[in-house]
Amino acid sequence: MENLSLSSTIAKLWNTHRQRENLYKQTMTLDNLGSIRKFCSQGYMVSLLFKKEISWIYDQIKCTLSEGDISGGIENYNLPNLVISSDNQFSVIKMLMEQEDKTIKMYKSLLADKDISYDAKLTFTEHIDRLNDIYLFLKNEVTKSQVTVPLLRKAVA
Repeated sequence: MENLSLSSTIAKLWNTHRQRENLYKQTMTLDNLGSIRKFCSQGYMVSLLFKKEISWIYDQIKCTLSEGDISGGIENYNLPNLVISSDNQFSVIKMLMEQEDKTIKMYKSLLADKDISYDAKLTFTEHIDRLNDIYLFLKNEVTKSQVTVPLLRKAVA
């Protein structure tokens, strides 16, 4: 029974990566991304890889009698259109940062679970490290945006 709640938590983490995948995919379709376009493609690929690894962990712990494939066990709904326009690159970066922060918090709560295997903990720790790198890159981009935007406003005013 303990694995049932653990497997549902892992399924929620998988779904969070599906949201990340969708967010990065939508962001890459925008114009005027500048320096973050390549980064978004990397974020997209990371989310695909992490979903695959999470799926393997899920398959190890799921109850084979009551739980099926991870992608089928999650509410199948259309993901919302998260990014509307790239008029403000700062807001797009902030949206990506919020998603990364949410994902990191989910991982940390999973690592606190005593029923999780050693191999899963190692995998999740590696994921957290990579997500922290992504978050720090985004934070650096926000800092750049905050520095350049006031200068442009002063020049216009």
